[in-house]
Amino acid sequence: MMITLNLEDEFLKQIDKTVKVHNYANRTELIREALRDKLVEVQQRQIMAAIKAVQKANKTHVTKEEYEAVRKQGYWGMPPSEELFRRVGLGDVRKR
Repeated sequence: MMITLNLEDEFLKQIDKTVKVHNYANRTELIREALRDKLVEVQQRQIMAAIKAVQKANKTHVTKEEYEAVRKQGYWGMPPSEELFRRVGLGDVRKR
């Protein structure tokens, strides 16, 4: 499926410069990668909200099993629990 984007000239110049500097094959490749990255970012925010809700309800650390259960609900692209917990400052992943 194809879509059309209308972009300001200055923004398009920045895209072209990034394509050249980072050796993308074309604009489409850069934009596709940017969209994938954004989708992962949105999913990470969603999963962190779910984890924080579990954490708040339990008033304790989220276990690795709880994290993985949320992760398996379809949040593709999520890093392993230990890495994500470190990244967002939730502390240690603990087993109960």
